[in-house]
Amino acid sequence: MPNKTPELAPPWVRLVRAGNQKNKQANQTKVRPSAATQGYCSKAHKIWRQSVLTANAFQCQACGVVCDSTDAKRIPHADHITPIAEGGDRYDLSNGQTLCSSCHAKKTTRENKASKPHNAYRFYPEWLKPALAPVTLVAGAPGSGKSYYVKQNAKPTDLVIDLDVIASKQQGLKRGAHGWNRKGHGLANAIRERNELLKGLSIRARRAWFISSEPKADRRLWWRSVIGCEVVVIETPLRLCERRINERPTRHVQTGAAAGWWDEYQRNDDERRVIFDERGRLWAPEKNKKGG
Repeated sequence: MPNKTPELAPPWVRLVRAGNQKNKQANQTKVRPSAATQGYCSKAHKIWRQSVLTANAFQCQACGVVCDSTDAKRIPHADHITPIAEGGDRYDLSNGQTLCSSCHAKKTTRENKASKPHNAYRFYPEWLKPALAPVTLVAGAPGSGKSYYVKQNAKPTDLVIDLDVIASKQQGLKRGAHGWNRKGHGLANAIRERNELLKGLSIRARRAWFISSEPKADRRLWWRSVIGCEVVVIETPLRLCERRINERPTRHVQTGAAAGWWDEYQRNDDERRVIFDERGRLWAPEKNKKGG
């Protein structure tokens, strides 16, 4: 078979091609976190993985085929239904499903596409950059008074990023209504707009307040490390949160959510805590006690 005719190209074309090839190789050799660093080699993960596979009898929950370790396309994988980066619990069995390697690869591809900034449906967007102006993350249980705290402390020129406000506006509801559609496109569109507002903090220097429940200390720490925010946690007793929720018909959709928040809540001594008593009175700092 005759050899391919050599291509004659000007020197500058060859230099451009060489540079493109060099960049391609550099991108391919970028350091990627190892499986051990991501927690996939831990004893807890191995127990979780085996429990998920056993619970599904090694049957792929996407295509229905029984997985087979001898077939490269049918190797059993334990997949997080809600990705960890989007708030899914790493070791919750209800957040796990068995997928064959082929279906798992397709699901991962879909999730990676959804994580790009132009389609930013991501609870914890890794592409965010540090804010140029002070940002305060206000966390607390539903009914704890997060919005009221921000209203009392924010200036008229400050930006307030609240998912309830964003979603209620998108869906034509009363401002800050809690009964908005939290499924499908309703939640996705609200998260996308929220992420765009958070992204803008690294472009425009504007004082901002970010309202999010975030009961887990590591998640609040994640926000601190990514956008460089201060954290304020509103500790309002569970009974008071529930009473506020039950007193307003528009909040009945949140019934039981405060109890769930207190079950997951983790304190961090490096964060500022604002503590209220059963009557909604602010406690003095020296009287800071465990709430709920």
